Amino acid sequence: MKSTATSTNISDIKAVSQFFEEWDWQGPGVIIGIELDAFAPSPERLSTLLRVLKATRTRISNFGAEIPIEYLIAHVNSETAYYSASQPTDRFCHDIERFITVLKK
Repeated sequence: MKSTATSTNISDIKAVSQFFEEWDWQGPGVIIGIELDAFAPSPERLSTLLRVLKATRTRISNFGAEIPIEYLIAHVNSETAYYSASQPTDRFCHDIERFITVLKK
């Protein structure tokens, strides 16, 4: 994400991170706290979110077929997301692409 940081205000990137951290996973397919209108009241903020999502998709794709468990443990595992084995990159990239599609509408 270094290249994204150089083309985007650091405070906006922190805001994107906080936006995702505020989501609350209730169960399969149920997430609350996705207040997109409050997060992205301007085209610039929405553009920042799209750039971060695209950079994330690229980074995940660069792992190859699977995201290593070591990476998931160090950077993803939390109270609401816990992985105990490497995960297929396709699933993550597909979900990111779906979110990008929704944001572009």
